[in-house]
Amino acid sequence: MDKISPLKLFLTSLFIFLLSIFCFYFSISYYIEYFSMKERILFSFQTALLCFGSPLLIYFSYLIFICAYKKKIKKMNNKIAGYLAIIAIAGIVFSFFFSFYVRYDLVSKGYYICYKQSIFAPSEYVILKDMCK
Repeated sequence: MDKISPLKLFLTSLFIFLLSIFCFYFSISYYIEYFSMKERILFSFQTALLCFGSPLLIYFSYLIFICAYKKKIKKMNNKIAGYLAIIAIAGIVFSFFFSFYVRYDLVSKGYYICYKQSIFAPSEYVILKDMCK
């Protein structure tokens, strides 16, 4: 088995940690847009899901950091990982149903849905049809 340098593990841990913080911020900003009822709202299932998976990513980042610091393999705490996995799975279910609710709620309040070029792009809801790009 090849030895992995602690520097690579530190950098990997830092990358995963920063990625999870960015994803959490990105997702929360979409929720804030919806709840503040701005003129232009972006929302989708994928972006709504990101905040629920971030704690699990942060935990994995922590494990990688500890492995690099102690220079040996650290066992994962199955209880913590299990609870974080439950949060992520519950987030999948919540995000799925909440994205349908957002669509129904905004359309019933008079928002228009703009055409999106990709199935993975978030749906864009606007007050006036002219605001669509």
